Amino acid sequence: MAAVRVPIERDRFIDLLRVAGVAIVVFGHWAVFVVFWEGDAIRGVNALSVIPAIRPVTWIAQVMPLMFFIGGFSNARSLQRRNGSVRSFLENRMVRLLWPTAVFIAVWMVLGSIQAAADLPDPDLLRRAADVAALPFWFLGIYLVAVGLAPATLRLHERYRWWVPAAMAAGALAIDLLSRGGGMGDLGAVNYLFVWLAAHQAGYFYADGTLVAAGRRGAVVMAGLGLAGMLALTTWFGYPVSMVEVPGQATSNTAPPASAWCS
Repeated sequence: MAAVRVPIERDRFIDLLRVAGVAIVVFGHWAVFVVFWEGDAIRGVNALSVIPAIRPVTWIAQVMPLMFFIGGFSNARSLQRRNGSVRSFLENRMVRLLWPTAVFIAVWMVLGSIQAAADLPDPDLLRRAADVAALPFWFLGIYLVAVGLAPATLRLHERYRWWVPAAMAAGALAIDLLSRGGGMGDLGAVNYLFVWLAAHQAGYFYADGTLVAAGRRGAVVMAGLGLAGMLALTTWFGYPVSMVEVPGQATSNTAPPASAWCS
């Protein structure tokens, strides 16, 4: 059986989260977009924009915090395997991330050259396809920052423990207050660091066994606190219910990420 061949040092729960995360991304994008015929044209509408009742589903279907959580676990384990060697760690992680990216870019450059040489009737079609295909690069950009900071943030974790993600969550909330309530909208971009690094930091607690030791009771308490925080933010403090961007909404929890993610 395949499970028997899995190396003992691999964490099967993390592997399950990886598979589930990718599946949710694919299924979620497919499910949320409703395609229909309108006369002679094919139209599409975002189901979240017309069925507000389903927006709370995004509280569990939006997997970006989960991806950074997995990243925190993986980066901690990688540093441990290299006895804290920063150079070896960065070389390994950067090559694994940037080599497939280089191949991806090269493929689209070839397609673009073919499109230009073929003089297609709709030259914007390939450009639009490339724009959509490249959307995940925002994740790669901030994740590279998380990888680069991992040696330092892991040391902070080992010394200050829960104070580190707590400080990041407090920083994210402060940025929200200034950017959303104080008219300093551009400052919201700082939360790409505070929010996603807080999720990345949480992965360290699984890597060192803290979350496992907490057991089911600890998991229930943390889930309850997160749910209470989400209900408070969306009910009393004006945060959108949806954790993904909804067409027509004045504000978003996603671009830039809001402190609601820290719940």
